[in-house]
Formats: sequence, C-alpha cells, structure tokens
Amino acid sequence: MRRPFLTKLWITSAVLAVSCTSDRNALPTQAPDFDVQAAVTCGDAALANKIKAEIKYLYPNKPSLLNAAQTRFTSVQTKCSQNKIADAQTQAIQLAGFAVSKYQNHQLVSSVTPKDVSDHVNDLYTYVGLPAPGDITGALSSGAAAAVVGPTDPPTDVRTGDQKGGVHIGTGDISATQTVLVTITPDPTGTNLFPNTAGLQEFPPFYDFQTFPDVPLFNRPVLVGICVDLTGVPSDQAHRLQLAHAKRPDKTSLEILARVDAGFLPCNSFVSARSDALMVAQAGRRSFVGKLAERALALFRPQPLHAATLVLPGGLGGLTSNFTDFRAVDPGKLVFTQQPTNTPPGLFITPAVQVTLEKEDGTTITPSTADSVTVAILTGTGTLGATLSGNKMVPLVGGVATFGDLSIDQPGTGYQLTASGTSPTGALPAPATSDAFDITEALLFGSSSNSPRFGDVIEPHPGSLFKINPATGAATFIGSTGINSDRGVPEVSGIAFDPTTGVLYGITGSACSGARLITINTSTGAGTLVGTIVGPGFDATTGPSGCPGGSDALAFSSDGTLYAGGWNGNGSTTGGALLRVDKSNGAVLAVYRTTNGIHLAGLVFDDSGVLWASRGGNGPGQIHTINPADGQTLSTLALKTATGTADNAIVSDLAFGPAGKLYASLPSENQLATIDLTSGVITRIGSFGAEVARMSGLRWSRQ
Repeated sequence: MRRPFLTKLWITSAVLAVSCTSDRNALPTQAPDFDVQAAVTCGDAALANKIKAEIKYLYPNKPSLLNAAQTRFTSVQTKCSQNKIADAQTQAIQLAGFAVSKYQNHQLVSSVTPKDVSDHVNDLYTYVGLPAPGDITGALSSGAAAAVVGPTDPPTDVRTGDQKGGVHIGTGDISATQTVLVTITPDPTGTNLFPNTAGLQEFPPFYDFQTFPDVPLFNRPVLVGICVDLTGVPSDQAHRLQLAHAKRPDKTSLEILARVDAGFLPCNSFVSARSDALMVAQAGRRSFVGKLAERALALFRPQPLHAATLVLPGGLGGLTSNFTDFRAVDPGKLVFTQQPTNTPPGLFITPAVQVTLEKEDGTTITPSTADSVTVAILTGTGTLGATLSGNKMVPLVGGVATFGDLSIDQPGTGYQLTASGTSPTGALPAPATSDAFDITEALLFGSSSNSPRFGDVIEPHPGSLFKINPATGAATFIGSTGINSDRGVPEVSGIAFDPTTGVLYGITGSACSGARLITINTSTGAGTLVGTIVGPGFDATTGPSGCPGGSDALAFSSDGTLYAGGWNGNGSTTGGALLRVDKSNGAVLAVYRTTNGIHLAGLVFDDSGVLWASRGGNGPGQIHTINPADGQTLSTLALKTATGTADNAIVSDLAFGPAGKLYASLPSENQLATIDLTSGVITRIGSFGAEVARMSGLRWSRQ
C-alpha cells in the first residue's frame, strides 16, 4: 500500500557557485510518491525516552526553547498514538529543523556538538518510521547550512553562513507528497562521484547534494548557486563557467546546467579589495537604497559572454530537478586549428577547416558524448547574400571537428566563419571566429610540353606553369617545374587540382615518353616529384619502338581520387587506357582499357561527376564522356563552328570554369577556346601569346 504524506524539505546547504544553466528536457510537474508501508513503526517507547533526554541535553538553561521542543515532541507522540503517521512525520521533521536552526544560530549551549544534533535528527526520523539520513555533521559545519522548507512556504533563500553558496526554493517547488531531508555537504578535496570523463577543468568549491529519502525529481526545479573561487582565472574563462553535476539516475554521465544568475548570493568572498562587488542582505531585508545601489552597480559591470552575470554580485547558478554533487566546470573553448583559406567560389575550402575543443591551457578536450560543432558565415563579413554549402554541423572526433566539403558561392574579401558547439550534456563551449579569408575569382592555369619529338616549333618555356587570362587567352609565365621526363627534357602534359587539399598535381612526360607524377607550386611553378605512374598492367616503358608508353592526361574526382590517361606501355598491349592512380606515390591501382583503345589526351570531371575526355591529335573534332569505373566511352560530342560545320580542332586538355563553362586548349593553334556542351560549338577566345608555343595542360584553380 502506498500512502502520501505531507512534505517538509530539510535542507543543509554549503557553498554553491556563480551563474550557469543548460538546455535540458522538459521537467515533470509532479514528483513520485515514496513507498511507505502501512504498518510503519511509530512511537517506540525506548526511543521516545532517548529523544526526551536529547531534548533536555540540547536546551538546558533555555526554558522557552526546552518547552517548545518538549511540546512539539509530545504532539509527535500523540499523532503516533492516533496512527496519524503522515502528521507525525511532518511534525518530526519540523522538530528536527527546530534543533538545527537553533544550533546554527548559536542558541544552544556550547557543549552541544554537530554529532549531538545529527544523532537527534536521526532519532526523530527513526521514531516516525522514516529512513534515517545518517551522519549530517558535515552539513552542520561552518561551510554549510540547514533549514526546513515546506511546500506552501514563501520563496526561500537558504544560504551558508559565509554566503558562498545556497539554494533558492520557490513556493510549490517541494511536492506535497514528499517528505525529504536535503543535505549539501562541502567536498573540499573533490572526492565525491563526479563523472568528468571529458576531463573538463573543475573549479572549487565542491559540494555533495543529497535527499533522504532519495528524490529523483523535485516537483519543480530549484535554483542552486555557488560562488566560484576565481582567483587566477582569466576573465574570458570565468565567463564561460557552468554548473555541473552527475546526471540521474545512473550518475555515470555529466549534466551541465544552463546558466542562471544566482542573484541571492553576494559572491564577494573570493574578490579582491578593489572589486565592485556589493554585499546583498538576506532576502526581504535589503533597504530600498541598497537595492537601488545594487542595480546601479549592475549597469556599470562589464557584461560577460553568454548573457549571464558572473561579475558580482550574483552567483553561478543552474536550475536542477534533482540533487547529486555540484561544482563549476569550464566547458572549454572552440578554436579554429585549421583556418579557412582563400578559395574560388563553389569549390571546397582546402585544406579542410578544423575546429578543436580546447581547455584554457590549449590541451584538447575529448568528450565521450555526441558533441558537435556548427559553422556559419559571420554576419557582416564577405559578400551579402553569400551561401555557405556543405556539411556545416559535424561531430567532434577526438575533440576535433573536420569540415571537408565547405564552399561559398559568392566571391568576396574578408569572409570569416563562426563555430559554435552543442553537447547532450548541456556544455556550451565558447564559440570561435576564424581568421579572415577571401573567396577569390577562380584562376585559369596552363602547362607547357616540350618541343615535339620530331620538332616543328621551339617551346620558349618547356615544362612550365602559366596563368591564363580567360577573357583574352593571354598566358603569363609563372615558372618552370624543373623536373625532366624520361627523355631528359622538362614537359608537363597535364595538370589537375586535388579538390580535397587544393594541391596542384602534374604529369611530367607525354604519351610516348613516360609519366612522372609531380606536385606544382602555383606561385613559383616549382615541381616536386611524387613518383612514377606505373603498376600492374601499365609499366610505361615496354610499348612499341619509338613510343614505349606514357601519359598526358590527369583528373581528380570530387572525393580526391586521381585518374590518368595511359598510352601503350605494356608490352604487346597497345592503345589507350584509363588509369586509377595513388596520388601519394604515383602507383597505378587499376587499368581500364578504353573503347577501341582511344587515346586520352585530356581529362576533367564536371560538377556532377561526369568524366570528360579529349583525344588530342588522335581524335580531332571530338570530345567524349568516359565511365570512370571501366574506361568505356559513354557519349561523343562532335565539335562545330558557329555556322554548324564540322570543326576538326585538336584539343589537348579541358577545364571547367565558373558557371560550368568548358574551356579547351588548342595546342596546334596555340589558342584558348570554349565548347558548348549542348551544341558542340567551339569558340576561340584568343592566342596564348609568345610566352608559350604549345599549351598542353589546362585547369581552373582547385578543379
């Protein structure tokens, strides 16, 4: 049988902290009843005599207090004899509170110890059939407080004697179906259970909160507050502190409370003499002038981050529906550890942006919960109306959030990103703002080969990198790669940007003179050897005499997979192939023979992932789409003049520019052109100029 009984809340409160709360699920409006047996033992005669003796010992030479205590206990005995157990329990708790309050107010004789009061409280609980709270001497110490609060009492502030902590309980926060003893005991060494698996920095004082019997949920949440010791704590760190405790019911995870100003605490105990802290009187006793002065000071106090009053007066507080242990923690701060870099519109920002959750000392916090970070364009930076695309909310893995596919659609200068964090625990790390970066207009690059094997032109800058004006075709020399092909001369037949890193790769060699994978510095043109493009099914050296094999086409898919065009290079097996290549060392991972062995002189992926190919002099007047999974031709587009006649232009390489426009390098004409993918019409823009004789490779930045 379950039996409701009137509640009185017994609170022993130690120091609490400065303002804090956290997003949390909706709290219940009713707390559960406790299981109370019908046959509760109430009125044990021997225990009654012991309690009477305790009362005489506690209140000697205090006739008024002695009479009051004796009268109250007589009433408890009467209720027990009448089997009015709930009333007896309520009055017993009131009598326990009477003893505690008199002890705290130094109204008992000096010989009375905290243990004497604790024993008396336990005996009263036992007498009326309630579970005894055990040793509460810690809650009766100088760093703690105690009070009895009922469900219909006016709003009550229970604060420690040193006013370093307390709890605010509103009318109705205590359910009328609960009878509980709440203890808040100092834990100066931090030994109580506190499941801080992420290693968040903790700040004293520490407190252990309990209820007897255990209450999983109050009727309504109460406001707990602690005056945190901020000695030596940087201001920005102090402003992000939150109150935390072990989450019910299993107490194996941490719950961090949203920040609430615990204004019932003055929090001047840890403040230097020059602080503007104002001592706040007990609730209901502040003068009108004092209240005005407090409000006036509040107007001039610097406002902390996260909209909570950490500057004094006021404590670090949080609303909680249950008690465990409480202390202040620093949820940490987010830091852009890989800043966004200048990037063309619509392309991935590379290297991938990274945000790390750090402690104040710079060490990484590694939460065990599903914490995440969200990035956005900082309002007022960059171009108005610009859109940040990609996965903007990613989980923290090992304390680091990696954003691998961010892009911005509008060019502009001075963009900045913001990063904010969320956690199931309620942790709110300090947000971060990135360094400024630009979304630049895309740049068109080209690379030169060497003079043809049989010689008909002289290449002024063989094996070099150029910047190209897309409006006129004019090429500007950047620099030589300085790396020779198998035939001992510099020649860069194809180039491509890795979209995942922004690194420019190139092929030194040609279809008949080997294939060496290099990276190229876009500022200087200098090359760095990665490796030789060889592997099972393609050795680039054993083809027919005069053309043993090689490659002159290169392309990256959006996920960073590298493809190359292969020619001959496998003994008696001749013709063209599509190669899948390890970009870290040049090793050929797969060989796909092309349809009818066609030669792939140029390769490029469009934004939708379609692989386009040109055939150079082996297939003038045509471009194709190729299946990257098997090298087979999917479609062919015939090139035409503006009047619709066939145009047998030789296309060395292809490159998709802004708005998906396809550009082409015409080496035999030394011209830049565009190709309409619907009609096949090829439009010549202009000459590359005297800096280059044959432009072999072509690529827009980071494509």
